[in-house]
Amino acid sequence: MLGFSPLIVGVYGPFLALYPVFLHANVRWTNGRLGKWISSPIYYRWHHATDGEAVDRNFAGLFPVWDRMFGTQYFPADPKPQGFGLPGLVRLGNGLWEQLSYPFR
Repeated sequence: MLGFSPLIVGVYGPFLALYPVFLHANVRWTNGRLGKWISSPIYYRWHHATDGEAVDRNFAGLFPVWDRMFGTQYFPADPKPQGFGLPGLVRLGNGLWEQLSYPFR
């Protein structure tokens, strides 16, 4: 309709829909050598971290090269942040049931 190839839309559309799910998965995948070029769950985990140096970092959803270009990349050797969320907000708890039951308390 806008001049895009149906094949490209048919492949790239589902990829863009599913890749954010992969980035938010609680796995330790680094994407190996591609990790410098394509975001991984470990890289993106630092985007949600509350650790001091990690706040307001790793904005690139797919290509970390943008974070390198704009000076917002943060990817230390230790792959696990101490906490997640937004600094200063109410903590919901760490377990699935704690988080799901929070709105009903």
